[in-house]
Amino acid sequence: MTEGIYHWGVDNYGDGNTPVFGRQIAAFQGHHQRPWTIVQREFCNNLQQVFKPASVPAAFFLAISPFMSPAFNAFTSTFLFLVCMSQQFHAWSHTKRSELPGIVLALQEAGILVSRKMHGAHHKAPFEGNYCIVSGMWNPVLDETRFFRKLEDFFYATTKVEPRCWYPPDAEWAEEGSA
Repeated sequence: MTEGIYHWGVDNYGDGNTPVFGRQIAAFQGHHQRPWTIVQREFCNNLQQVFKPASVPAAFFLAISPFMSPAFNAFTSTFLFLVCMSQQFHAWSHTKRSELPGIVLALQEAGILVSRKMHGAHHKAPFEGNYCIVSGMWNPVLDETRFFRKLEDFFYATTKVEPRCWYPPDAEWAEEGSA
């Protein structure tokens, strides 16, 4: 669910010039124009953008690990690894079924990883739902309860900034023809 909230934020607010998050915002927005490119990158190239910044918290958790419980160490290392792998889980939701390993298909069919069909719904204008890109199990709950609409209303009431999904996508968000 947290990746869905983050995804909602970078899809709807800011741009490439936004401090700290600008590069990721630009990448998420560019993904809407060219979603197929995520499957054209090699595994390591796809993941290095996530693993590289994760090295800082990983080093911190490693440094404090002798002082922490085994449960804490197991949780933080597993959580950080899965956060980093989220980019690959997302790539698999854009990959043709015939090109996926059986275990990935089984995990998608079980709802553990987001399927191509479920994630494909996110890539339809106005890009206002199905933000969870790892398992997708939270998408129906968040969308049916209008969680993101309520969050947008709250942000607008406090900042007067409107999210992108309130308007039809402009030309820069239109999906280009696939290569």
